[in-house]
Amino acid sequence: MENTLIPIRRNEVPQGQIVSYYNKQVKEKLVKIYDVNFVDARVRGTYGGDRTKYEGPTSTHTAEYPLIKTLFSAVLHDVKYVDPDTRFVNIDMTDFYIYTPMEEPAYMSVPLKDIPDQS
Repeated sequence: MENTLIPIRRNEVPQGQIVSYYNKQVKEKLVKIYDVNFVDARVRGTYGGDRTKYEGPTSTHTAEYPLIKTLFSAVLHDVKYVDPDTRFVNIDMTDFYIYTPMEEPAYMSVPLKDIPDQS
């Protein structure tokens, strides 16, 4: 993630640049490991995009419903008519967009209380 996030002090933000906010996203999920239930707590953050004037690309295209329906139909067809051992894999692309270079920097303020002492 080289050059994805470069921390600077507030007074280093160029004059006239808008500083957006850190939008904390807290999620809890019940996870079962060896028949024992655990609560997996995650905290992720997003850039408060409603305050920016960034003009470059900010999202990626996703597959439309007809495409996904066709893909699932093809897999089910293969399981029934071609090979019953056919497998299907889905990949979670959570950090897919994070490595895309930006045409110009955007600035975000993160409160110190939201930065852990250690990772």
